[in-house]
Amino acid sequence: MSLLKSAAFLCILTASSWLHSQTGYIMGYNGTLFRTTNGGINWNNVPSGTTNTLWNSFFINKQTAWIAGGTYSFNGILLKTIDEGLTWSSKYTGTSGWLTGIYFLNPQTGFAIGSSGVVLKTVNAGENWSPLDIGAGITLLEQVNFFDANTGWITGWDGKLYRTVNAGINWTPVNSGTTSNLYTTYFQPSGTGWISGYAGVLLKTTNSGTNWVSQPVVFNTEFFSIFFAGELGWLCGNSGKMFHSTNGGVNWTPQVVSTNKRLETIDFINSTTGWVVGGYDGSVVFKTIDGGANWVQQSLNTTQHLFSINFWKDPIGIRPISEIVPESYNLYQNYPNPFNPVTKIHFDVPHSNNSNVVLLIYNELGAEIETLLNQKLSPGTYEAEWDASNYSSGVYFCRLISGDYVKTQKMILSK
Repeated sequence: MSLLKSAAFLCILTASSWLHSQTGYIMGYNGTLFRTTNGGINWNNVPSGTTNTLWNSFFINKQTAWIAGGTYSFNGILLKTIDEGLTWSSKYTGTSGWLTGIYFLNPQTGFAIGSSGVVLKTVNAGENWSPLDIGAGITLLEQVNFFDANTGWITGWDGKLYRTVNAGINWTPVNSGTTSNLYTTYFQPSGTGWISGYAGVLLKTTNSGTNWVSQPVVFNTEFFSIFFAGELGWLCGNSGKMFHSTNGGVNWTPQVVSTNKRLETIDFINSTTGWVVGGYDGSVVFKTIDGGANWVQQSLNTTQHLFSINFWKDPIGIRPISEIVPESYNLYQNYPNPFNPVTKIHFDVPHSNNSNVVLLIYNELGAEIETLLNQKLSPGTYEAEWDASNYSSGVYFCRLISGDYVKTQKMILSK
């Protein structure tokens, strides 16, 4: 099935998330796996322990990541690392075929998807996986992504699109308006998102996926990956095609990449420095340091088709504001309060911290609407920003959870 490609994992970037993107992985056919811990300056071949194709990856945190893979004749495979990609262990899934997409809502709860409509779920950090029937039949599913803690999407071939609004408990089909294969989804914090696919298909939403509108066909080619950094966007696809937008996807212009091979996945670590990988009948890796005006080919000492590149991104909008180590956890009152539409949230993480730090936003009815943070943090005092542009005036709650510590603060949005 030569059209199969790896979907890039969902990442929403703001300028504050570009400071420490050092760890990344490139993967492809025959278990090919490369690792960088210095922002792509050097890439080192890492034994993956498998000859299965590796399609896609997902970071839990800088140390812990997952890779989905498999081939026609082998069971789907999931690999996990807990040491920043130095070593990988395989996890039994019990499914045949291959797994092309993986996404975790938190370190315990995750989803993996793949061929023949397979959807798997874990609630114990990947130790066990259970099948879900979302009614996809034998459709090849490409990517699973979540816009927030509750709203997620699964894309597939033949225009298949599935949505959950309750954290993956139930999935319902959505009319995508096309029968073309759907590949990669990408969302920004504002709720604007895109889906790219076969024959120039490009769908856009401005309301977090409630409605999707087909964009005019820019170029009649397969778009395998789409990536945005603010208003700057990139599309890549078949025959070395690369396109760039400087106005949020309103207009697209070609960028020159010196290859006619398939370009599978794009990832940027800031607005100027990024990579694209691909191949099909050989590997290609290109890097840019000027936003794609120039793409320079790099060598990874492999001839294997490469499917995915993925860098760990630091928490969005989370930054340390003090080097003093707190003695205990604390969640401070947000400021300003009332606010419109952005507020700042300060919290302390003590030296004794050995659990993930979780920062959640709830509405007045007690429903979780956003996850601002869910990972381990070094000791210190941090500042988070919450942009409530997409929400109406009212009472909201911010909750900090880590280990046995739980504290909630009331916030008022006044527009």
